Amino acid sequence: MTPHADAYLVISFFTAPVRKRNTFLFPPLFGQEILEAASTQREHVLACVTSPAPALAKTLSAVRGRFIAYGFDRDGEVGDVVYKKPSLEGFMRDLPGAKAIVANSGFSLVTEALHLGKPYLAVPVKHQFEQVFNAHWLQKMGYGAYWEELNKERVESFLYNLPLYREQLANYPRQGNGALLAKLDTLIAEYQDRQRGTR
Repeated sequence: MTPHADAYLVISFFTAPVRKRNTFLFPPLFGQEILEAASTQREHVLACVTSPAPALAKTLSAVRGRFIAYGFDRDGEVGDVVYKKPSLEGFMRDLPGAKAIVANSGFSLVTEALHLGKPYLAVPVKHQFEQVFNAHWLQKMGYGAYWEELNKERVESFLYNLPLYREQLANYPRQGNGALLAKLDTLIAEYQDRQRGTR
């Protein structure tokens, strides 16, 4: 998208070989609310979608267990599913305490969940390559599962395997923003030195 840059700083939740010179790989960046969040494991699974998903709502209602659900365009409680309207404050209360995540696979939520040690059941938004890519690597790394369509059996299988995903997540490298910001400072200083040298 931006050819011929002096440097590329790439954030990723998995490691991969770097093929181009002046390309540097870093852990994901997080806001203070994630870096300072105390991750706990309560009874609920956090479900989150970016657009109303009636089929998923029906599936969740058939699975035994407590769900807190965002993005379904409703409020209220139906069986063991608590639906909530969008609220950053509420979401940031429910995310750190979730025992697992069922959601689309946008980079921000995936990386926040992994940083907090939450197994992730990914349902990528159709025809969005980034979401399919994230879901593929999430499953490949053993941090969760990936399905394009969910049903009761797939959700239950994911929940049954939570101990395996948690075991993998125990080794997930939780880092702050320091490495990327330090590299950025270095690059800026080098650029300033070059500019001074051309005067």
